[in-house]
Amino acid sequence: MYNPSAFTESDPVVLLEFIDRNPFATVVTASENEPKVSHIPMYYAETDGKRFLVGHFARANDHWRNLNGKTTAIFHGPHAYISSKWYATENTVPTWNYVTVHASGRLSVVDEKELHSIIDLMIRRHEGDIRSFQAGLSEEARGHLEKQIVGVKMEIETLEGKWKVSQNKSLEIQRKIIGKLTEAGDWNSAQVAMIMAKRMAGNGNPGT
Repeated sequence: MYNPSAFTESDPVVLLEFIDRNPFATVVTASENEPKVSHIPMYYAETDGKRFLVGHFARANDHWRNLNGKTTAIFHGPHAYISSKWYATENTVPTWNYVTVHASGRLSVVDEKELHSIIDLMIRRHEGDIRSFQAGLSEEARGHLEKQIVGVKMEIETLEGKWKVSQNKSLEIQRKIIGKLTEAGDWNSAQVAMIMAKRMAGNGNPGT
């Protein structure tokens, strides 16, 4: 992605924490005919010192049958419109502040055992106690449901983040933007304002 140095975030700890907090990804795979695009949760997992993203497709989605090209998983964070009026200076234009992480590699289909592990990871991540979840689902029902999905994994080859949050503006202008975003009252604006404030405070972690 286009990523000027002023906005680049390269700390893998920050990027992986961001993925953990924002696991719903736009997954794009290059193919001979046209790009394949799906929206699925992808979770970080580490095996033998290697970094992976794991998830699953609906079996009816033919994306999993077209994994020959390189894949990028795009993890989206908060975003907000920034009015040039907030700068209180002439000859300026509006922009958009946002946070995003891209992870790229080669997707591959996993076997049944790995699929079980992926499903268990997802349930633990969101339900907490996997045993209580399993108690309400018979083995027969679980087996039927798992036949409707296909597990995938991707070893992460490249990982890059973009925190475009007005770092290229003066501290005075950044403070004005934070104030206006806070006044806006919506969730995205509030989150962007918080990220900007954290960066200005120099706490060392730009994450959300």
